Amino acid sequence: TISFMGVSEIEDLLDILIRNSRMPYMGITASNIDEKYLKEQCIDNGIYITNVMGGSPSSDAGLSPGDVIISINGKPINDVQTFTKILTGSKVGEVVEVEIFRSYAKKDERRIIDVLLTESMR
Repeated sequence: TISFMGVSEIEDLLDILIRNSRMPYMGITASNIDEKYLKEQCIDNGIYITNVMGGSPSSDAGLSPGDVIISINGKPINDVQTFTKILTGSKVGEVVEVEIFRSYAKKDERRIIDVLLTESMR
């Protein structure tokens, strides 16, 4: 998947880098989800977790590849750009409520997982 982002979509990230601030870190990689998959899973929005780094806040909290992040702190996640904006607007040391959709063994569930943001390993 190739994504393009305009400067306005990464302003918060650029601001953090310019000020040399501490960058919040969850430790996942994710991709946007196409409409067909959303309809098949009966969910309205989300991003698909493709990888969870070992020893990361997401790994420690129990997130897994294949989970779909639906919202963070009640804010809907429609794409990776929205996720990045919410993450960069958060603070290191903050606990965020991550609502996920998980499909496994012919069972679907939604759950909220608390993730403690740490500092990015730049």
